[in-house]
Amino acid sequence: MTRAEYFAAKYPPVSADPQQGYWLDFRVSAGFAHIVGGVHSGDECPNCEKPLLRFLSLDTKDERLFLRNIPVPHLPLLFCWTCEIAQNDFVYRVEQGGTVKLIDYGLGPPAGDFPYEDYPDQFPEHRVDLQAIPERDQDIIRAVMRAMTTSETRGIRSAASHSYGSRCAMI
Repeated sequence: MTRAEYFAAKYPPVSADPQQGYWLDFRVSAGFAHIVGGVHSGDECPNCEKPLLRFLSLDTKDERLFLRNIPVPHLPLLFCWTCEIAQNDFVYRVEQGGTVKLIDYGLGPPAGDFPYEDYPDQFPEHRVDLQAIPERDQDIIRAVMRAMTTSETRGIRSAASHSYGSRCAMI
């Protein structure tokens, strides 16, 4: 049994496979509480011993995301850029109270000023809206994502991944 099979059996993933992709729109704040940045309190990186960085917190009440059966109001997308936490699979489970339980992660010491000098422990909190990505643009993103095989294309891949849904953002 592979690690992925073990974790899928022990911690079944939530089924969410929206066919429509969404860009994060920083210009407006709609009725849902989707949040970029801010503090995700209570969860520390086991390597750096500082709070995990919250990139995005999705409001699970937004029907467009197909997150109906998640028993928490927000789904946080967390990371730590300053250590090796994601050098292996980085897997966590969101608990009822909104905290996370780390299940699997890479071990390694903090790395100086990576990814750049004075990298913040958090980014300013900002509410965002989700804007549907037109089908034609989604097709282009999917094609670009399929073609990504070299280090020269990682910048494009990073830009294309700042969306939600439509498989292109799940890679």
